[in-house]
Amino acid sequence: MFERSSFWSAPPEWSGARIERPGLSVAASCGPAQLVAGSVEAWLAARSLAVSGPRQTCTRPDYALRLAPDTLLIVGAVAASPGWHAEHGVAISDAGDAWILIDVEGEGAPALLAQGCEYPFPSEHGAATESARMLFAGLVVAVSRRAAGWRLHVDRAWAPALWRWLEVHATSSHS
Repeated sequence: MFERSSFWSAPPEWSGARIERPGLSVAASCGPAQLVAGSVEAWLAARSLAVSGPRQTCTRPDYALRLAPDTLLIVGAVAASPGWHAEHGVAISDAGDAWILIDVEGEGAPALLAQGCEYPFPSEHGAATESARMLFAGLVVAVSRRAAGWRLHVDRAWAPALWRWLEVHATSSHS
């Protein structure tokens, strides 16, 4: 079998990964995350976490993203211990090592994101319960709106590919 590792770009050191262009800042990070699946509405009612997504601005460091009608991604907080929680009918899994968070901020953020998919990023109108998951640059990501832009939540295995896409398109959109 041939050695194929030279065909793939090495992933960046996520803690310091940045792309800076005039009017655009892209930064990656990692952090605590959990998946909550099951009767999530009952579980959310017992918590003070807001469900946000591509349309609702999330101003808190800890938040929930709806991935499916019965699945949430909790970011920035340890909501509960992993395992089955019969009192609310949910299963909770640690997902901190599974996701890379990529913040896309600045006046150039909407133009860069528009290259990745046809979602109307600037629009704040739409269903409050829509999924945060979407196909972006050919990859499935979850998106949350932040005060200064958007945060892309991408599976760690696909993060290097998304990062490379962002590098190329951030450069081409400012040439």
